[in-house]
Amino acid sequence: TGRLERGLILLQAAGGYNSLYLQAKLLARVLGEGSERAWEVAGTGGWRALARLWRRLRGGDPIVYHFGGFDPLASLLAWRRRTVFVYHNITPFAELGRYQPLVALWALLGRLQLRLAPRRLRWVAVSPYNARGLSEQGFENVEYCPCLVEPRPARRKASEPALLFVGRISPSKNCLELVEQAEAAARLTGLRLTLHVVGEGKRHCRYHRRFRREIEQCGRRGRLRVAVHERLPLAELDALY
Repeated sequence: TGRLERGLILLQAAGGYNSLYLQAKLLARVLGEGSERAWEVAGTGGWRALARLWRRLRGGDPIVYHFGGFDPLASLLAWRRRTVFVYHNITPFAELGRYQPLVALWALLGRLQLRLAPRRLRWVAVSPYNARGLSEQGFENVEYCPCLVEPRPARRKASEPALLFVGRISPSKNCLELVEQAEAAARLTGLRLTLHVVGEGKRHCRYHRRFRREIEQCGRRGRLRVAVHERLPLAELDALY
């Protein structure tokens, strides 16, 4: 990696705790290791951002684009020679439509955009499932590379069994099924099991409201304890892990 030149890593949402952004930052660190010229991470949202990036897009710098949903810029980059796409999967319309119709429509557009992309496009899939899905669609150049993980020192394990979920409360994450299976595990094993949920959903979303009702029902049944942590500071999340 030390011989790689400077490049650009692009994604739609840059900043905060966005999972693709955090992954892009780690990737930039790895690609720039041992090099005096660092890789830059930038978001593609908004015309101002695109105007600042235009010269780099037209030039010969290598670009890594994280694709996880519809983005008009992706169609332009697909015909650029020195571009590699990282695929993070797109939730099927059927799984989102019942709860989040606008998000489902955006996902449908993303899948259509993927279907229209040139088959010679170079892809890096972050899971075997994603890699298989790309290959089944006829893409000829697909490599698998798992998501990067920040190393953490080992710590003493908790005294009681627990499960940890970190992510959005969304249909794409199967949160309802997670609670159901965790409760079944507690019932079958007879263990005092705690499910820690670190994440939040949109208050007006029917899926999020149903998830909260399911947690309340778990508490009344008493088989599974669910602890919800919203906007947990990074240091506390590390300790929870």
